[in-house]
Amino acid sequence: MEQGMYIIAGLGNPGREYEDTRHNVGFWVLEKLAKKENISVLEKRHKAIIGKGVISGRKCILAKPQTYMNLSGESVRELVNFYKVDEKAELIVISDDISLEPGQIRIRKKGSAGGHNGLKNIIANLGHDTFIRVKMGVGEKPAGWDLADYVLGRFSPKDREAVDQAADRAADAICMIIAEGADAAMNRFNGSPKDGGTSPRGKSTVKRDGSRSGEQGTAAEGVEPAEEKNAAQGSPSEGRSLTLQRSGSRQAACPVLKRVVEGISAATRYKKQ
Repeated sequence: MEQGMYIIAGLGNPGREYEDTRHNVGFWVLEKLAKKENISVLEKRHKAIIGKGVISGRKCILAKPQTYMNLSGESVRELVNFYKVDEKAELIVISDDISLEPGQIRIRKKGSAGGHNGLKNIIANLGHDTFIRVKMGVGEKPAGWDLADYVLGRFSPKDREAVDQAADRAADAICMIIAEGADAAMNRFNGSPKDGGTSPRGKSTVKRDGSRSGEQGTAAEGVEPAEEKNAAQGSPSEGRSLTLQRSGSRQAACPVLKRVVEGISAATRYKKQ
């Protein structure tokens, strides 16, 4: 049994026709990481193309499953079984995410598939959803578009540049996960690229209970925030919150308006007298 080894799986579809599509961002990040760490990814094993190397002092297997996206879990399961890693701590999966804007990164330690078929198949094959994932924003599907058509489509030049830069940051984030742990990487890289990769609501920190300040959900536990669970049709919880806020504002305004009306009525009666 090899101790302390990581498996890093970038998700995508094999074949030239899929090379530059949104669904293949996981492959992009893995290739960036391989180049950064001088690891050759050429060997065909375990229904994947793999490479072996050392990152941050730890042995690593870099893998690009060749099963097509919807069966990614078959390759990941074979890799986990063969190398006998602790998939809850030593498996890192890189995937695209339509609930994040292009250029945004989100790291999670557990959570649902969020509608992503590759993650769904990995969860089914592992039998649980506790594994580190690095999610790459590809932008929300436009209204009226078929989801498959969108994720198998290509980026605009502007979005392509943002995602390409994010792929570099994601490679750095994976190195930090291996060297310092997922919590440290979440604090540093989760959020918008506009503020250097920290949370767009301000730099977040991991609390003692594992939750993170400045971000919805519990980052250390990987609870999906509302916008990810409801990416396709908006967040009902956000709608309720907004309704309550507006309702509260009206209630606060009513006593003031009532006093103004009473004052005007009193002044009118006084003039008539």
